[in-house]
Amino acid sequence: MQLAKLAGAHVVATAGPRSAAAVRALGADEVVDYTTDALPGGNDVLINLVPDLPASVTELAEEFVSITQPIVHPHAVRFVARNDPGQLTELVALIDKGLVDVEAVVRPLESLADLHREAERGLVRGKVVLTVEPRRLSDVGRRSDALHAQTGPARQGERAAAGAEVQALPSARDAVRE
Repeated sequence: MQLAKLAGAHVVATAGPRSAAAVRALGADEVVDYTTDALPGGNDVLINLVPDLPASVTELAEEFVSITQPIVHPHAVRFVARNDPGQLTELVALIDKGLVDVEAVVRPLESLADLHREAERGLVRGKVVLTVEPRRLSDVGRRSDALHAQTGPARQGERAAAGAEVQALPSARDAVRE
């Protein structure tokens, strides 16, 4: 949306009530509440970011770009991202100049379960960067052996008896040797 605004587009965005203000702050000229309002037609281009798009979407615009699934229309393309160093450099320059805003938080990997619960409740916006503390390979092997001991055949039998799905995995040390 921010890049479309920089290119001079009039941006009509969809958002639920919880996200409308944030979408407007990022530059949307109009915000349609997709939970209550019909999507407006007469658009030049529609950029699809959601799965399960109804076939009637082809009535809303003249051209289409879909990131999640192909849209059957003569003027539709499916977008596939690639990491182009030149384009990434341009994006970084726009961010550095304050022309594009990227909302990101940095959290330790250990907080992943809490982060997932927050995301399920709709409390996470933007991007999340997980940090991982560097460890020596010998530490990885010891941790893998400890995990294998906790999930070894005896524990797997207990879990299977309780109805859990059990899959035996090689230890990290064995995987490194292969």
